Amino acid sequence: MDFNLNMIPEYLRNGQWIEDAYGFYDTVCAICDNGGHLIVCEGKCSRSFHAIVEDGVMCDSLGYSADQIVALWSQPFLCPNCQFKRHQCFGCGKLGSSDKSSGAAEVFQCACRACNYFYHPHCAAKWLYFRIGDQAKELEKEIAAGKPFICPLHACFACKRLETKLSEDPQMHFAVCRRCPKAYHRKCLPRDIVFEVNDNRGVTPRAWEGLLHNQILIYCLEHGMDDVLGTPIRNHLRFPH
Repeated sequence: MDFNLNMIPEYLRNGQWIEDAYGFYDTVCAICDNGGHLIVCEGKCSRSFHAIVEDGVMCDSLGYSADQIVALWSQPFLCPNCQFKRHQCFGCGKLGSSDKSSGAAEVFQCACRACNYFYHPHCAAKWLYFRIGDQAKELEKEIAAGKPFICPLHACFACKRLETKLSEDPQMHFAVCRRCPKAYHRKCLPRDIVFEVNDNRGVTPRAWEGLLHNQILIYCLEHGMDDVLGTPIRNHLRFPH
C-alpha cells in the first residue's frame, strides 16, 4: 500500500481533533516538557516555552529578562528556529533550512496541522521504514520534492496502525516520545514504560497523562532518565546562532 497523504484520515489532516481552546500549540515547554506559564511561538513550529527561569521548575527556559518579556508581548513571538527558518530534524537532531522559498530547504514539516516536527527527507524515510518497508526510498524522494507526508509519530511503532484521535477507548490513546519519533497506542506500550503513580516500586516513571492534549507524554526506552530532573538530560534542542 502506498503511504501518502490520502491514507491519512481527514480529521488528522485538517486538525479537527484539536479543540479551539487549545489551537494547534504545544501544551508543555519544549525545553523541560512541563506546563506552567508558557510563551507560544507563532511561527511554523507552534512550540511553547518557559520564557524566564521563574516560570518553570528546574527549567533553563529561554533565559529572557523581565524587560524582554514586556517587549515580547507587544508583538508576535517567534522562536529562534522560526525567526531564522532553520529548524531541527526530529530524527537526527541536526539543524537545516526550512525555507522553501529559497529552493534549498533541507528539512520539511509533518503535514499534520497539529504536529510541530521537521525532518530531513532521509530521516523521515528511515523512521517510517518500520511501517512502509522498501517504499521508504521512494518516500524520501517525494518529501525532498515537497510532497506532504505524515511523520512517524502518527503511527504506532508496535502494531503499525495509524493514530486515532477520535477514539473513546483509552487503550487506543497515543503515547508519543518527546525525544524521538516513536509512538505507541497505550495498549501497545512496552511493559517497562510505566506511568507516574503513587507507588512505582522504585521504577522510574516514563509516561504521564494530562500534560498533552489527547495524548500521553512518554520517554521511550532509548533514552536514559536523569534521576534529578525526572526526564532525560535536556540537551535535545538546537537553536541557530
